[in-house]
Amino acid sequence: MRFVLVRVGPLLLVAGFLVLVFGQSESVEKNAKAVLEAKCLTCHGDARTSDLDLRDRATILKGGKRGPAIVPGNADASLLYKAIKREGELQMPPGKALTPSEVSVLRDWINAGARWESTSTTSAAPSWWSFRKPVRPAVPAVKNAARVRNPIDAFILAKLEQNGLRPAPEADRRTLARRAYFDLHGLPPTPEQVEEFVNDQSSDAYEKLIERLLASPRYGERWGRYWLDLVRYADTSGFETDHFFVTAWRYRDYVIRCFNSDKPYTTFVQEQIAADELWSTSMELEGSLKLPKEKEENVNRRIGTSLFTLGSFPIEFTYYGDQFRAEWQADAVDTVGGAFLGLTVGCARCHDHKFDPISQRDYYRMTALFAGSVEREIPLVSLFDVQTNSRNFPLLAQAQVLKQMAGRGGRGRGARGGGGRGAQQQQTDQTDQANADDGAPPRAAPPDPQRAALLQQLGEAYLRAPERYPAANVLAHDEVVPDTHILVRGDFKNKGVRSSRGTSRP
Repeated sequence: MRFVLVRVGPLLLVAGFLVLVFGQSESVEKNAKAVLEAKCLTCHGDARTSDLDLRDRATILKGGKRGPAIVPGNADASLLYKAIKREGELQMPPGKALTPSEVSVLRDWINAGARWESTSTTSAAPSWWSFRKPVRPAVPAVKNAARVRNPIDAFILAKLEQNGLRPAPEADRRTLARRAYFDLHGLPPTPEQVEEFVNDQSSDAYEKLIERLLASPRYGERWGRYWLDLVRYADTSGFETDHFFVTAWRYRDYVIRCFNSDKPYTTFVQEQIAADELWSTSMELEGSLKLPKEKEENVNRRIGTSLFTLGSFPIEFTYYGDQFRAEWQADAVDTVGGAFLGLTVGCARCHDHKFDPISQRDYYRMTALFAGSVEREIPLVSLFDVQTNSRNFPLLAQAQVLKQMAGRGGRGRGARGGGGRGAQQQQTDQTDQANADDGAPPRAAPPDPQRAALLQQLGEAYLRAPERYPAANVLAHDEVVPDTHILVRGDFKNKGVRSSRGTSRP
């Protein structure tokens, strides 16, 4: 059979049918760019995951770590097409696959030569909702406008009307009071507190109730718990050893104070990540016994960095210095990602993240930021108070000696057997053994007056000894900053290339 081919612009007329010639129409290019922008640029745009940038034809042809992304004119030989078909080991995008029509669009675009007009620009705006810049939407119009007291009411009511639903009736005042108490304090109100609100007939009664609840210390205790859960707060490290974080409670109280004082979130973040860098923590006095208010506030800011002295951490990591640093830095970065960025960055410790635009190189550039950081105990009082506390050494030393003597059975440092409690105990043991042979119950050992007197002296010595000045475990700087390397598969024993510090690509 013979066909008559007639060229009409970019089209061929084949036996009465229109088909595309090898070249490309503008619509195919436009559709391909739209698919790439919507489904690929979150990871392979500015983030350049696996060093692949799909925002320009030149970078697409260059490809990433696995080589060129496309072979113009041959979709079947193109790595990009193989990945979106999800037939081999590499399956992209992660999660939800492209629709058959989207796969066809990219296939046709590659087979047609992957045309890409240089004057045409593709927006690098992220496609994932959490990476987009917030835009204030217009307040929707509703039928029952009388129910709208604030813009949030309008959005809720619009959805209800859209689904043919009616709002629930308003709560009575007693129910409203209980809801407010449970929401803000996590505790039920007393009957008197309920009646106080019920009997308050002023127009701003509800506003006064809310202000009263927000002013209570219970508010910070209730809502601070959510943040403490987010940053994996605990008083112990978990695992079999489960060692104690002795001053962890100071960070807990710091968080509660921040909520109760309505501290701006930006300041809250800065204090936890970089308080030692942003605020001076000089503890020197300025002519009086009281620490200046500004210095006291600054040292309390630094307690925010105690965030990085907590976490689930087996002490066995300290058997290897490299392992300890690797695990501690990974925990620090993972906590920053989860708490402050809202991202599970931990996946990038071993490989480029499969769901978020975070490469392994990005991950270790972040860990390098913590390479020179160490945990250190600092005093929360002035330098004068620290020096004054050293005058108490004789009292503490006396208590320590008495404690050692009690541990040796009440004998002095040079005593060796003979009389005293040792001989009495030996005689009592022999008597008990004789009674046991006769079937009689063992006789209780007689009280040792020497030991009793020693324990009394020990107790009095500890009572006289003053308490140690308050301190906190915070983040500090090490004198020698070790190098950070990309760890192959996250293994501290398998170091790759050296990594510089930073939060963006060099």
